[in-house]
Amino acid sequence: GVAMSVTELLRAQCAQPAPQEVAALVAAVRERFGSSLNAVIFYGSGRRGVDLQNGVIDLWAVVDDRRAVERGWRAWLGGLLPPNVYFLEANHAGASVRAKIGLFTLAELRQASAKLESYVWGRLAQPVSLVFARDEQIHAQVIEVLAACVETFLTNALPLATGARPMDVWRIGLARSYASELRAEGRGRASDIVGADGDYYERLTLTCRPDAFVRNASGAWAAQPQSTTAQMVGRWRWRAVIGKFLSVLRLLKGLYTFEGGLDYIAWKLARHSGQAVEIPERVRRWPLIFVWGLMWRLYRRGVFR
Repeated sequence: GVAMSVTELLRAQCAQPAPQEVAALVAAVRERFGSSLNAVIFYGSGRRGVDLQNGVIDLWAVVDDRRAVERGWRAWLGGLLPPNVYFLEANHAGASVRAKIGLFTLAELRQASAKLESYVWGRLAQPVSLVFARDEQIHAQVIEVLAACVETFLTNALPLATGARPMDVWRIGLARSYASELRAEGRGRASDIVGADGDYYERLTLTCRPDAFVRNASGAWAAQPQSTTAQMVGRWRWRAVIGKFLSVLRLLKGLYTFEGGLDYIAWKLARHSGQAVEIPERVRRWPLIFVWGLMWRLYRRGVFR
């Protein structure tokens, strides 16, 4: 068939219809943020069809201006270290469906698509659906951000992947990206993600960076050595330090800006680690003082790495 551009590949991927559960939640997001809402991005494990009824669906809401939807110190903190997170429930077919909504401005996403920290570009380089866009101009701007995230991801992952197949570049890069945050998921997560959309990752990589690959002896595509490998290994080490530090700051910010945040964090950690996680009363009452001890105990138990 006719070769597609990166933009066309992303547009086709973003246009994949979302499940009805997501449509119900998008309606709730539109109600919550009103006319300030520009776009809603559906990503994460729900986008891969995992556990839509029992899990929490990941959505990012994109607005023009934070101050139109958030007040005072909440807006200030959100702008300083986006996103602020909201927990929303909606009714679908007589059952409750849940979503975690990260709130960004388009400018924040654009900026983050080129930052050292991989929090935004590590997520948005993966397949996502654009489940709401106010108009065609906004739609095109979001696609531009996604393309920038793919570009940043490949720039940072290819130097670590000499000889690897196109989809393995993503396994290597996503494993590094997850390791640069405090996360409860197991080590196989990156492989699961890439395995779910292997053909797409291959097409995207070869479309975006055709010159980075040659055919090996067995006729398969293999990533060529890169001159920036040593420098990039150092960058990933530094990214892991900064990313883990910012993960802690986001958790602390969430204690004050995320309604139901402590319970959500306990639910998520317990779900991914298979261990019970209780939030002591004193942590609820004085989170900034007592959350450190709780996090250290959970870390020692192996609840997150």
